[in-house]
Amino acid sequence: MDNTDIHCVPNTLMIVGLASMGINYFASRICQDALDPGRFPRWKTFLKPYFGCSIFFTTLMLISVILSYAMKGSLETSLKIGLKNGIRFYKDTDTPGRCFQKQTIDRLQMEFQCCGNNDYKDWFEVQWISNRYLDFSSKEVK
Repeated sequence: MDNTDIHCVPNTLMIVGLASMGINYFASRICQDALDPGRFPRWKTFLKPYFGCSIFFTTLMLISVILSYAMKGSLETSLKIGLKNGIRFYKDTDTPGRCFQKQTIDRLQMEFQCCGNNDYKDWFEVQWISNRYLDFSSKEVK
């Protein structure tokens, strides 16, 4: 992805998903202890805050889903720019921070059976072979 502003949608979805796992675990403990009349009274004080927390995270999840639908065009554009930059920096495996770029792009192409944003011609627009493998003294390289 290219645009850092657009990262709020997937990050929010991941955070809310993790929080919902915690909320569901907490709910399972309440339900399990509700079967025993001796253990249920200690949970009564937690029920209102739990219900409020559940409503908050459910609302946050709904807002995230609406945002992802509303920002669909921005998400697609950001992904296209990110893939274009990934193709452009494919050759830079020696640059710190980009050492896994080649492996990630290769895996992306194999799993989704795609070659670029539109088609294989996207690779003709960039130099994707690393400079260390090219002999610049040769006329064929220039």
